[in-house]
This record gives sequence, C-alpha cells and structure tokens, in this order.
Amino acid sequence: VTRRGFRRWLRAAEASVQSRRLAELTNASDVSGKRQAHELAKYEKELREARARHALELEKAEARRAEAVEECAAQFRQRNAEQLEEAEDRYQRLIDEAWQATERSRAQGVESVGAVTRHF
Repeated sequence: VTRRGFRRWLRAAEASVQSRRLAELTNASDVSGKRQAHELAKYEKELREARARHALELEKAEARRAEAVEECAAQFRQRNAEQLEEAEDRYQRLIDEAWQATERSRAQGVESVGAVTRHF
C-alpha cells in the first residue's frame, strides 16, 4: 500500500466514521426531540388537568361561599323576626300597662270625685 493509498483509505475511513457519528447524533437528536415532544405533551396534559381541577375547586368554593352567605342571611332574618316579635310583645305590654294605669286613675278619679262630693 502506497502512502497516497493509505492516506486515501484513512480519509475514507475517517469520513465513514464521521458520517456514522453524524447519523448517530441526528438519530439521537431525533429521539431526543421526540422524547421532548412527548414530555411536553405530558406536561401540557397535566397542566390542563390541573387547570380543570382548579376551576372545579374554585366553582365549589364559590358555591360554598354562596351557601354560607345565604345561611348567614337566613340567620339574620330569623334574628330580625325574633327581635321584631319581642319588640311587638314589649310594645303590647306597654300599651296594656298604660291602659290599666288609665283605668286605675279613672277609678281613683271617680272615687276622689265621690269623696269630694260626699265631703261637701
């Protein structure tokens, strides 16, 4: 084998090795790209699911809040009704007491008028 022949063979062998390396790198890059795309799709799916869960939880929380507000309003209305009833009862008692006092003073007035007329 001549020196030139050897060099030619060496260059061909190096070129073959380089092209094989390039093919492996390209293949590896392709595999890596596919893997990345797969991972990305997986993360996007997880993100969509997490967003859906979050929206659902938010909806549930808003429903619970609305229920709590309604419950508070109902309790408030109940307390208001009870207080109104108590106030009406007190008012009625005052009216009754005033009426009785008026009746007593009338009776006493009549008695005092009687006493005065008897006195004279």
